[in-house]
Amino acid sequence: MFKKFCTRPGSEPLRLALTTGHIAVITDQFEPLHERFHAEAYGLGCISEDMLDVLKQLSPEAPAGGQPPARDRLIADALSALIERGNPDDFTGQGLPRVEALSEIAGFPVTAGERDAAMALLEA
Repeated sequence: MFKKFCTRPGSEPLRLALTTGHIAVITDQFEPLHERFHAEAYGLGCISEDMLDVLKQLSPEAPAGGQPPARDRLIADALSALIERGNPDDFTGQGLPRVEALSEIAGFPVTAGERDAAMALLEA
């Protein structure tokens, strides 16, 4: 069975060489790849077309403009909701939103760095 694979954006082409003597090269363009190379390609971080299909199904609905909302915008919206909720348990002793509470509202894991970027976005 063949699946189409490509490297991650900005990556150099990858050369796959199996102990059976089979060799393949994966570039930044989707190309069919024999199933004997699939495990090796996934192991090196390559992307298959079916992975993109799953990601599209999992992503939030696109707004009228056709672009999905940016992750940082979603986090900033969750941060606003957290502030409006006003629960003191949602904040640290330093007054920072707890990432656990922010993640709960956002619906996906949020890191402290993402929280800080969202705070800067709201302050701008």
